[in-house]
Amino acid sequence: MIIRPEKPRFDHILLIGYGGPTSEEEVLPFIEQVTKGRDVPPERLEEVREHYRVIGGRSPYNEYSFKMLLKVETALAVSDLKIPVLIGMRNWHPFLAETLVGIKRRQFKNGLAVILAPHRAPSTHQRYKEALRAAQEEIDACDIHYEFIEGWHDHPYFIQAHVQEILRIDELLQSEVRERLYPIFTAHSIPKETSSPLGHVRYEEEFHRSAQLIALELGWQHWTCAYQSRSGRAEQPWLGPDILEILQNCYKSGKRSVIVIPVGFFCENVEVLYDLDVEAKELANELGMDFFRSSCVADNPLFIQMLKVLIFQKMKQPTPSA
Repeated sequence: MIIRPEKPRFDHILLIGYGGPTSEEEVLPFIEQVTKGRDVPPERLEEVREHYRVIGGRSPYNEYSFKMLLKVETALAVSDLKIPVLIGMRNWHPFLAETLVGIKRRQFKNGLAVILAPHRAPSTHQRYKEALRAAQEEIDACDIHYEFIEGWHDHPYFIQAHVQEILRIDELLQSEVRERLYPIFTAHSIPKETSSPLGHVRYEEEFHRSAQLIALELGWQHWTCAYQSRSGRAEQPWLGPDILEILQNCYKSGKRSVIVIPVGFFCENVEVLYDLDVEAKELANELGMDFFRSSCVADNPLFIQMLKVLIFQKMKQPTPSA
């Protein structure tokens, strides 16, 4: 049972997301925003633009995020915690600064922030926190205090949400399909050099821990982790092995049916819809392998329940000393 705190410590919840283009016209400006300040060849920008064209000229990231926002706000209200839930994006509208303008106008002073990324690394959580601070400085809102919900990669509801999404795949109801399936868990690759020596290790450990717990729930004894969607200079070391390499190795070792679980992504985006559903699936088909992919968890009620529980837990903690 969730016990509502007598006096909430926070006056609003701020979800912090990556952001995504909502129309074909926004795709190139979005890509330029994401790669601003980085040495990315123009042909790579066009390549990513083509990925968006293939999946329909837009990303569903913002749509999933706003649907989730409403579900979280409703779930809190049902438990008698009527608190505004807002969202700001690091790379697209509504940018964090745009959201903070409204927060400042409403004279909110104490926020609880949730970064919408399951596994922590400097390239994820730290950059989101830096983006929030920069946005506060941009609009002169540094007097708004934020605390963060840290770490939910191993939360039971997060694990069970993935288990449910895996079991929703109709073909898995057939025992013979389940028996020959080889599970591959994926997360976004990150550059090793942009992470602190412990940072990318923690990211790997959290990713592997999520996979391990899901596999344990499903009784999978043999499975592997793969990375995907790397970019940047070819000579720059990124985490691997890549999903395409893993698929080729699976084929060479006699595996003919795989299921990919994108546990590193809270919702479907271009990395899932193109890099997995198009690129990885095409390779699997060329190799003569059956390819299944489970859904991300943004729509799953257990994921919403997890966020609700984490928010209530944070609400009940004493305010840190100044």
